[in-house]
Amino acid sequence: LPLPLLFAIMAGTGEFGSALMGKLFPIQDTSPKLKAWTRADIDRFCKENPSAGADLKKLQTGGIISGLGFVGGLGGGAAFWASRPGTLNGKLMSMLIGGISCGFVGFLSSTSVASLSLGLYKVEGTKVNQQWMDWWAKNGGAGGKMW
Repeated sequence: LPLPLLFAIMAGTGEFGSALMGKLFPIQDTSPKLKAWTRADIDRFCKENPSAGADLKKLQTGGIISGLGFVGGLGGGAAFWASRPGTLNGKLMSMLIGGISCGFVGFLSSTSVASLSLGLYKVEGTKVNQQWMDWWAKNGGAGGKMW
């Protein structure tokens, strides 16, 4: 087997693969450990950084809309497939597969709606996130545990 293919196979084998990849390619985590933040901290960031704060609020709203789209699609798909005739096991499998499928469709469609309606396509999410993390590390978030 070619070496990249072998690494790809090993990476996908669960704990063993991830442990092996960690030994073969060690990555030193130099990111600062941050404390958990609250809504008040986000509001403080928005006051001090108006443009980045507005983008952060847009991204949060878009995330909520996308999550609600997934939940709505999941529930609607499961309810639709539960109404189909069949045995109990068949209905449960149909609800599971149909609910997950419709949930992803709901997530994707609501993400598109949020992106277009809120203008998220104009926002550089990684830049805003980095600004927030840097600000939080300087203003009370440093010294926390990673998890």
